[in-house]
Amino acid sequence: MHVHTTRGSTDSGLSPAELVAVAVELKLDGVCITEHGENWSEAELRELAGGTGLALFSGREIETDVGHVLAIGLLRYEAGLHRFAALAEYAAKNGVALVLAHPFRHHTDPPAGQTCLLTAGLPEPPAGAEALAKAIPELAQVHAIEAANGATSQADNELAAAIAGVVGSPTTGGSDAHSAHGIGSGLTRVNGEPRSSAELAEAIRAGITNAVTERPGGSS
Repeated sequence: MHVHTTRGSTDSGLSPAELVAVAVELKLDGVCITEHGENWSEAELRELAGGTGLALFSGREIETDVGHVLAIGLLRYEAGLHRFAALAEYAAKNGVALVLAHPFRHHTDPPAGQTCLLTAGLPEPPAGAEALAKAIPELAQVHAIEAANGATSQADNELAAAIAGVVGSPTTGGSDAHSAHGIGSGLTRVNGEPRSSAELAEAIRAGITNAVTERPGGSS
């Protein structure tokens, strides 16, 4: 549900072909490519998948004023969508699903010089999932919370999962991979079989996803 390739993310070293090869090897059902700088069309996704049987979906990871948001089913980026309020309004009008990406990365035990983008603006972030959830109104404006991010600490992922439970939000998982290493380290189970980016967005908006960390075959 969250991966980057050289096709649209300048910080990625993962080629689209390598992504497909590794995903097929891991027996994943599908992958949602969430580039930083470009969108994939459905035709491009079908061409990339070829005859592998792998379902490919497209989204965009957008850095907003409250942190990073995955916009699943976004057809094209428009000016102003870096403002969360504008993005939420656009998503409501266009059937885009919004997922808070690694929302509490660097919150629990931040490395030197790093802060959590979502909570940095709070005067004094409250302790505990319930109090913290009340302090972040944007949680009510997204369709899911990423609670299993392969590039985020276990403590921060657990906090995301706890807060999702407090606010009753569905969850997703994603590797956030920028190389072959880590692909499949965060997964999303979808109660259904979406075959297009729009159908995946619809499933997320319907609340029928949840984050998992088990790879197919039982390895984590």
